[in-house]
Amino acid sequence: MPKKKSIISSLGFIPYFPNIHLEIADVVEGGAAQRAGLQVGDKLQAINGVKLSDWNEFVELIQKNANQTLKVEIERGTMTSLLNLTPDARRVESDLLQGYIGAAPLIDSFPESYRVKLQFSPIDAVIKGVEKTAQLTKLTFDTLVKLITGDVAITNLSGPVSIAKGAGMSANYGIEYFLGFLGLISVNLGLMNLIPLPVLDGGHLFYYFVELVTGKPIPEKVQEIGFKVGAALLMMLMSVAILNDFNLL
Repeated sequence: MPKKKSIISSLGFIPYFPNIHLEIADVVEGGAAQRAGLQVGDKLQAINGVKLSDWNEFVELIQKNANQTLKVEIERGTMTSLLNLTPDARRVESDLLQGYIGAAPLIDSFPESYRVKLQFSPIDAVIKGVEKTAQLTKLTFDTLVKLITGDVAITNLSGPVSIAKGAGMSANYGIEYFLGFLGLISVNLGLMNLIPLPVLDGGHLFYYFVELVTGKPIPEKVQEIGFKVGAALLMMLMSVAILNDFNLL
């Protein structure tokens, strides 16, 4: 059966994909991979006696075997070993568990000839910054709406642990990526702070707006109730985000 062409290929373009090796490049501390004895530099050979062809095949087998012990054959230096690997489980849907082990593969870097460096004058840089901020603002509000409507799962919420991990990963790629990540987080936190919850700045602005319209301040009792409700909602949101962080560890 002939291989179906992708849309990009049908247009005459050949996309470049860096080669992903069946070699461990990073192991998360305390994860299933580390508990099994996998180390950086180990080359994956087979699972349950079936030879692996690529990293995607390895990932599919891990995801399908949450909490199931697998016999993983690895090559370490000149030695071949057999390890018992039991993927941890995380719930991706209401009735579906997905396995994960906390390991990353060795990936070839992009050739220098494929890299493009964009530089702007100070004025153009400000304009581009405003445009990018507007795009991030729209994306943030669209995501919030989808979280409320259920189009995006609540498991996509991230907390301080994920932010710290993201900052570390972006810093490994260079100062440009790190600053871009900081900009993304700054925009997101700024917009979240404008949500009209009484404990946030957005809540104070809402109270001021009501006072401006009605000509008198909101009664202290109402403000007190609003602060309690807002604090409870904010704590609930933070708890979900932190739980999601721990599920990804």
